[in-house]
Amino acid sequence: MGPTKCSSGQPSHQFASIVHLTRRRLNIALGVNLLFGNTKETVTMKRFNPTSTHPRRAAQAWQILVSAAMNRQTTTYRGLSVLMYGRPAQGVLDRILGHIAYFCLDNDLPVLTCIVVNQITGLPGADIPLSPRLQNSERERVFAENWYDIQPPTAKQLRAVQSARL
Repeated sequence: MGPTKCSSGQPSHQFASIVHLTRRRLNIALGVNLLFGNTKETVTMKRFNPTSTHPRRAAQAWQILVSAAMNRQTTTYRGLSVLMYGRPAQGVLDRILGHIAYFCLDNDLPVLTCIVVNQITGLPGADIPLSPRLQNSERERVFAENWYDIQPPTAKQLRAVQSARL
């Protein structure tokens, strides 16, 4: 029995979607196994959820901020929270972003979090460990950095730099 076809003789969209998803899952599993030299065990994907720890959320924010930085964009606290939580929750970002800021400082990187700004003032929050007079130059340093050349920190690394500061 061949693929399901619609009246035009073309494969149905439902069948094409199933094939695409199956190939994608197989390619992800194969890629992970090849990357880690693992032939017997597959790594399962994890999603961020409402109970994710601050270091895990910081790892999530890192991905979003790197994407913005590589496109020379700033983002608002509200915009970042909507991307992370699916709703406005900007009041919870200070500690999460702190993990990233301290990781950057400890590793002689531009402070990636300086591209997260207040919607009204257009400036980073007061808790960002950066002198207000250096905000513009630091933002340009963030935009100039090749973030794709830097391995993203793990939640464990982000937790460690934050713990060392407390």
